[in-house]
Amino acid sequence: VPAVVLSYHFWADRFAADPNVVGRAITIDGRPFEIRGVLPPEFNFAPVGDAALWLPLGRTAEIRAERFNHWVSVVGRLRDGVSIEQASRRVAEVMRTLAAQYPESNAGRGVTVAPLRAVIAGDVKRPLFVLFGAVGIVLLIACANVASLVLTRSIERTREIALRSAIGASRRRIVRQLLTENLALALGGAVLGAWVAMGGVRLLVAAVPQGMVDQMPAVRDASVDATALGFTVAVAVATGIIFGLAPALLASRSSPAELLRSDARVGAGRTRHRLRDALVAAEIALTLVLLVGASLMGRSLFALLRVYPGFTADQVATVRVALAGPSYASGARQQRFFEDAVNRVRVLPGVETVGAISSPPLQGGYTNTFHVDGAPEPSPAERPEATTRAVAGDYFRALRIPLVQGRALNARDDLNGAPYAVVINESLAKRLFGARPAVGERVRFYTWEDSAWTIVGVVGDVKTDALDEPAKPTIYHSHLQGPANRMSIVARTTGGDPRALIPEMRRRINQLDQGVAVYAAGTMVERVARSPAVYSRRYLLLLLGTFAVAALLLAIIGVYGVIAYAVTQRTREIAIRIALGATGGEVVAMVLRGGLRLVGAGVVIGSVAALALSRTLASLLFGVSATDAWTYGLTALALVVVALLASYLPARRATRFDPALTLRAE
Repeated sequence: VPAVVLSYHFWADRFAADPNVVGRAITIDGRPFEIRGVLPPEFNFAPVGDAALWLPLGRTAEIRAERFNHWVSVVGRLRDGVSIEQASRRVAEVMRTLAAQYPESNAGRGVTVAPLRAVIAGDVKRPLFVLFGAVGIVLLIACANVASLVLTRSIERTREIALRSAIGASRRRIVRQLLTENLALALGGAVLGAWVAMGGVRLLVAAVPQGMVDQMPAVRDASVDATALGFTVAVAVATGIIFGLAPALLASRSSPAELLRSDARVGAGRTRHRLRDALVAAEIALTLVLLVGASLMGRSLFALLRVYPGFTADQVATVRVALAGPSYASGARQQRFFEDAVNRVRVLPGVETVGAISSPPLQGGYTNTFHVDGAPEPSPAERPEATTRAVAGDYFRALRIPLVQGRALNARDDLNGAPYAVVINESLAKRLFGARPAVGERVRFYTWEDSAWTIVGVVGDVKTDALDEPAKPTIYHSHLQGPANRMSIVARTTGGDPRALIPEMRRRINQLDQGVAVYAAGTMVERVARSPAVYSRRYLLLLLGTFAVAALLLAIIGVYGVIAYAVTQRTREIAIRIALGATGGEVVAMVLRGGLRLVGAGVVIGSVAALALSRTLASLLFGVSATDAWTYGLTALALVVVALLASYLPARRATRFDPALTLRAE
């Protein structure tokens, strides 16, 4: 009896964590297996996702002898002292030997040796770096805001510090007091932030697309652990020290006599005023970097969703069916089942057209090498290769894939049909035959040398792997002439929500056999949205957009705080201007010029920084350049408008000063 090993989650869910499960029998695909063990809960083998059962390869000698199959990925642990480069060279030697021994199947084939860590994290390493940079930018903006507030507060407390110095407080004691206050504030914020982060991490994990979870299953268990909490506290303490020490030293540097003079407050604040302005300009610059990144990702996602995948996804429901076990060992049983399944779904109310395909769009598929009858025989390494798919029913009509030449496959294309028929996509037709018609030409697969397949039609290109990749050469054949044990049934509805059709599709299929697996149910619109090219960009946009909004809010607070404080400091000047006849519009314009100066400096610096960092995002974008002028220009304009609105509120308040009351108070 073959062995099976259970995943921890499968063992807990299906066997109620029974400690005596080892040795029990379990039936899989109609065959008995003996449970030999249970994997630990932390075991996640990312390349295959969250697998529930682990079975021996169990291929027959006949299948193992088919040298045209190249679908196995090997995982191995290197001996101590052996590097990846050494292993790559050794494997390359083995592949050259195999190519010499078996040129028909192995010529032109290679093996890539890579660290497992790189395979798991390769596709997400750059996005993670981008997100880490976004977090760092938000942290810097928050620090700049805190520093600006501390500077303002230290200016307001100039006389207090002078009095403390005058009555005997040492500079060291004053610095210690101010640092203690800032550290208490930072630690309080860290505690609050850690509490918010715990809930935020749960929300982010819930929003992680399934495709990313399959690639990195450990994401499911992401949480704020002791290490992350310690890092947060350390950053808070460091922030409190760095951004609290500088203002404290500035506040304690001047002599008490100078600080107690009537105009000392203004004089003491000039240096700090320039520093505060610089901090706000830096906030604007960093915010622009995040806004540009989020805008580019948004435009990239929008461009990706506008890509025509080669089919019409609206109003299409789909379920995948897998046949296994002794009952479906023969191709004839597989063919009969899917013919019956398609016919049963076809008669459901609201169904317009039904078809089936072995590998649905945007999900890859197996490939075959072939040659064209009458063309020169290519060398084994130069044989043309195409993705091969079996179809049933009215698949092309169900997905509205356009017919370019000839006819589609139909029920007459069965084992009794002569000759065997195939339909190819437009890219392959142009590649093989150029401008001349492809219909009537014949191809032979190297795996089925005894059969010639006649091209009876040409259809439009369909994205086989990803929306951001070109359509691959594709050959479609009838499942009646080449059976498949797994097919996705697609049904186009006449209206309404196609998802409402899925329960009835399941029921009709299970009426044929309760034991078959019906899974991956959904709509084609959902399939497009869950495709890796889309979900990776959508999730990155979600995170970048969240950080950009947080940065924008912090920058607005910073601009508002600086302008409001500047208005407070210039109360006397503004009152005199109004008393001498200045209008409200002139006062508003004067205040806004100060805000525009800060924002303009930040936008210039931020644009340069964004251009310098554009290479980081370049590989993640689609349909838009990382240096797109429109994105930079519109983002900068939007930031300027928002910042000026933040400046307008204190500017408007300045026009309401009563000159007599203000000057009398002075």
